[in-house]
Amino acid sequence: MKTEVQLNPISFIKVVATICVFGLHTSLFSSRYGEFTFSNKTWFLQTPAWAAVWIFFFVSGYLNGGNFLGGENCKYDFSCKSIIDFYKKRFVKVVLPTWIFIVIACIIVEPEFIVQNPHVFLKIVTLRYYNNPACTSIGATWYVFVLAQLYLLTPVICVILNYILSKAGNRKRIVAKVGIGVLCIAGLVYRYYMLKLNIAWSEHVYVPFYSNLDIYISGILLSVVQKAKAYNKNQYCRSIFRSLIMFIAVIIVNIIVYYKGNFDEKYMLFYQYAFPSIYIIILSLVLYESGGWNICYKSKNICMKLLDMFAGISFEFYLVHSMVLYKISPYIKASSPNKYHMSLLCIAFILSIFVAIVFQSGYKGISNRIYK
Repeated sequence: MKTEVQLNPISFIKVVATICVFGLHTSLFSSRYGEFTFSNKTWFLQTPAWAAVWIFFFVSGYLNGGNFLGGENCKYDFSCKSIIDFYKKRFVKVVLPTWIFIVIACIIVEPEFIVQNPHVFLKIVTLRYYNNPACTSIGATWYVFVLAQLYLLTPVICVILNYILSKAGNRKRIVAKVGIGVLCIAGLVYRYYMLKLNIAWSEHVYVPFYSNLDIYISGILLSVVQKAKAYNKNQYCRSIFRSLIMFIAVIIVNIIVYYKGNFDEKYMLFYQYAFPSIYIIILSLVLYESGGWNICYKSKNICMKLLDMFAGISFEFYLVHSMVLYKISPYIKASSPNKYHMSLLCIAFILSIFVAIVFQSGYKGISNRIYK
C-alpha cells in the first residue's frame, strides 16, 4: 500500500527545471532590449537551461520506464495494442499540442516565418525541427521533437531491457544499477571523444536523440531499481529533505560553473560535457531516495498545491514562454538593466502562466474528443 505524503519530488524537479529554462531565456531578451549582463551581483540568475533539458529527458525516461517495467505499476505491456496506446497517448499529450502551438504562434506572432521558410513545415511534421531555421517564438520546441523520437524508441528499448533483466532473475535491480553506472560512464566518454574530435557541440552532442540516450535509458533503468517503500511521516520528511537539498545544491553548483564559464572556457566545457553524467547520478539518487512513483501524493498544503499546479502546466508553460517574452520584451521600461531584467522576469512569468492555462484548457477539449 502506498504511503501518503505531501511533496511530490517529480513535480518539484519539473518546476525547478522549467524555471531554469525560463530564467535563462529571459536573460536573452533582457540583454537585447535592456542591456542586461550577468555580474557578480546577478550570477545566481544565470540558470542552466541545458541542464533542464537533461533533467526532462531523465524524468521522462523514468516515468515511461515505470509504465513498461515498473511491475505492478505498469500501464503498458509489449502487445501491439498496448504499444499503439502508448504512442497514441504520447502523441495526444505532447506532439499534437506542440503542433497546434506552432501553428498559432506562426500565424499570430511571426507569420512571416513559414512564408519565408516553407520547407520547415516538413521538418515539423516529421519531428525534425531543431530551431533551424531559427524562429524565436517556437525555437524551444526542438526539445519536444527530440523527446518524441525517444518516445518512438521507448517500447523497443524496454523490450530489450526487459529481456536482459529477465535473465538476471532476482538480481535484476543490481543489473539495472550497473547499467546506470555503465551508461553514466559511456555518455561521459562519448562526449569527451566528441570534444577531442572538435565535433560541433549543439548540432551533434547536445541536440540529437542518440546523444541523449544515456540520460533517457538511465531514467528507464531507475524505474526498475526503484523499490516500493513504506515511509512514516518523519522518515519521509528526512528522506525528501536530504534528496531535494542535494538536487538544489547541484543546481547551484551548476549555476556557478555556468557563470564562471563566461570568463573561462574550461568551466563551460565542464558544464557541457560532464554535467549530463552528473545529473544521471544525482537524479537517480534523488528519485530513488524520495520514493518516486511508489509514493501517493495528496497534499492539503497550499504551497504544495501551487507547486503541483505549476508542474501540471509546466509543459504548456515551456511551449509558450518564449512567445510571451518575444512579444512583451520591447515594451518593458526600467531605469537600469537589472531592474529591466527583474521586471521582465516577473511580468513574463505571470503572463506565461496565464497563457499556458488558457492553452491547456482549450486543448483539453480537443484531446477529449480524440479519446472519445
